[in-house]
Amino acid sequence: SASASAPSSSSAPSPAPAASAALGLGDMNALLGEQRRSMEEKLAAIGNVFPESDALVTVVEANVLVVLLHTQAVCVAAGDAYAFVEHMLRKQLHAAIGKELTPADFAAYMRFHER
Repeated sequence: SASASAPSSSSAPSPAPAASAALGLGDMNALLGEQRRSMEEKLAAIGNVFPESDALVTVVEANVLVVLLHTQAVCVAAGDAYAFVEHMLRKQLHAAIGKELTPADFAAYMRFHER
């Protein structure tokens, strides 16, 4: 991915950016731009199918439904991502400590450090 920082004014080459699994700003903007483009395309297609009249279901209701279903899918995907990160962190903590921590373990840790 391309670096989001401006080029250095010095003549010395800048160090290579550290490898990261996280998306850069440019990648995030590209993803959001594609999401906007595909949503606009979908809403335009719906506009060609549903009437703009006094019908029971008009283009407005259809658009609201599509946006809400998309929002639901985004929220489910975000929840899945959070659960994956939490699971990964739990596995790493268990590997580092050798056991699954309980609330009692955490309370004992806090008592020890609050002395």
